[in-house]
Amino acid sequence: GPLLFIAVIMYITNEKDLDDILFVIFMASLICNLLGVIEFFLQSPLFSNLLITKNEFTEAAISVKVRNDTYRLRSVFYNPLVYAQFLISFLFVSLFFYKNGKGILSKVALINFFVSVFLMYQTGSRAGLFIIMLVPLLYFSCKILFSLNFYIRVLLCVFIFVGISFYGLSSIGYISANMSTVQNLDYLYVQGYLDEESLSSLTRILQLQIGFASLSLSPIWGYGVGNIQIAMEPLKVIDNYYLSILIEEGYLGFFLFLLFHISFFSVALKMIRIYGDFFLVVLTSSLLLTFVYYSILSIPSANLLTYVFMALILKKCDFLKTLVCKL
Repeated sequence: GPLLFIAVIMYITNEKDLDDILFVIFMASLICNLLGVIEFFLQSPLFSNLLITKNEFTEAAISVKVRNDTYRLRSVFYNPLVYAQFLISFLFVSLFFYKNGKGILSKVALINFFVSVFLMYQTGSRAGLFIIMLVPLLYFSCKILFSLNFYIRVLLCVFIFVGISFYGLSSIGYISANMSTVQNLDYLYVQGYLDEESLSSLTRILQLQIGFASLSLSPIWGYGVGNIQIAMEPLKVIDNYYLSILIEEGYLGFFLFLLFHISFFSVALKMIRIYGDFFLVVLTSSLLLTFVYYSILSIPSANLLTYVFMALILKKCDFLKTLVCKL
């Protein structure tokens, strides 16, 4: 990931390189979505016979994993949730080429946008669908927010923070109320008292319970990168990227992670407010919603596109500053 970030930074020398890289990503999205549509009609993984490494993800692909008797698409990916994460980025890239493209490219981009929404539904990712609903809300909120004066923006941010805090407290209450259910998770599922969606939600609660209990034994430094399986035993899979960072790197590493990303988004949002550049709006929005999605997915190999987008944003900010200095 970080090496890819550096490689993209070094490759880009002008604004045309930015557009070229984004166009390559757009073409990749077309291919992935075309295969996703084919898979939808076949109702079977297209590449299950190519999955050589056997683990919990590849076994799901080979066994044609469904949720509540509904097949879940994965396209070229080994997990439906990974495909859903990439679809979030595909949505915004399609929006960019719909607005900035000409002729057939603009029409294809619009079609790809709606196809991405349909395929997101077919992945069975509830969080992905929720994030898609946030897209227009995020767009109009940013448009309104940047048109207001500073004090009103601060007031709105306070209201948003209070809302998020209220949601967090409600989640804690939900977790506390379901702890007894979590303790009997396997029994309840085998006996048919839980459907797969309820099982998925309660499993995430169990992960939080075990994760924070393990973190209390090494809160500052964590367990070290690559040792999360030791901390989360007997669980084999973690569905929360932030919980993974907390357990592996402790509160110190998590603080540095937050500090870096908050600084990054502060710079990006400041440049958007000053220049209103659509390229920055699209990629920054995609990253923000991807980071929301990280709360239900923790597969580092799926984060490659995130590093590419971050590199593109930084180079675009650099080009904008250079342009202003020349003027």
